[in-house]
Amino acid sequence: MMNLTSLTDDELIRYLDMTSTDPIIRRLVDIFVKNDDMIFKQLLDVGMGRDGLFETDYEYKPVGEYIEHLRSELAYYQTEAEELEYKLDDEKEKVKSLGARSIAEVMAELREQIRISDSRVQQATRDINKAEEARDLAREQLRAWNHLRNPA
Repeated sequence: MMNLTSLTDDELIRYLDMTSTDPIIRRLVDIFVKNDDMIFKQLLDVGMGRDGLFETDYEYKPVGEYIEHLRSELAYYQTEAEELEYKLDDEKEKVKSLGARSIAEVMAELREQIRISDSRVQQATRDINKAEEARDLAREQLRAWNHLRNPA
């Protein structure tokens, strides 16, 4: 008889998959395999590479670090948007002294800068939400797995 307590979770699941004919054990093995594949697919859908890392502008990061990276990007873009709002207010004051044609040009340029900055903030927010949803789902499924392995 093999000592099953020394096996990792994956090794135990593979062992039970190959050796057990008990319908309850077969069902549990199917659940573990299905959920493991589903979590991996969901992480791939939100941008994770097959190596388990997310690509940033200049490096690869695991899920937790990637979420923090997105949060810092979001904060940066929000600050940038606020600064552009202040610049817009300053420019509005300058525009009052300019002619009607140049006023329209300056306003259009400033609005475009704000639109670009807002777009960046929205994209970073969407990326953070997707990564957080994937993280939360992974945590919930891990809790379920732990509960199945160690029922109370």
